[in-house]
Amino acid sequence: MNDYKNNWFYKECSKQGGKNIVFIVVGLLLVIVGIMLFTAVISVLNVLLSLFGILMIAQGAMSMFSSMPRLKEQMERMSAEDFESLGDFPPQPYYYHTFYFTERYLCAPSAYALIRYDNIKNLTANSVKVSRAGQQSVYVKVEFSDGRPPVNINVKDYGTFQKEAAVFTAMIQHHQNRS
Repeated sequence: MNDYKNNWFYKECSKQGGKNIVFIVVGLLLVIVGIMLFTAVISVLNVLLSLFGILMIAQGAMSMFSSMPRLKEQMERMSAEDFESLGDFPPQPYYYHTFYFTERYLCAPSAYALIRYDNIKNLTANSVKVSRAGQQSVYVKVEFSDGRPPVNINVKDYGTFQKEAAVFTAMIQHHQNRS
């Protein structure tokens, strides 16, 4: 059994778990405020506050009670060689504030994603406009060769990523060829 709890990647994901607790608490507060406002006046704002709060609670709970246990199970089942390939410390650099490249794995702590390069079938980047002001989010969709459902990873530094998308794809291919 691997000592996953002392591994740098598991610790990074645990920090993300702390953010999820904040999501749940803020979501609960929004739902409570939305419900309290229902007693005064029923409006679109009340409904939106409550729905947004419910979405935040669901997102936080899904990560804490689904993603983290799956990661724990994955890390426990890893072979000793695969586990050792992660290393003792986070590799540098931390690409686009989202990805770490290790010997055998693409690591994305914000998505609890520990992906073997040889399991990647296809990568696509999708851009989603978030606001009228032009803000956007970029997601990397990872499709797996073994038939698992794809994973969408939100890229935090989307501006740099969009400029270097071809470089990112080339790094993935380089690591796939080495495996």
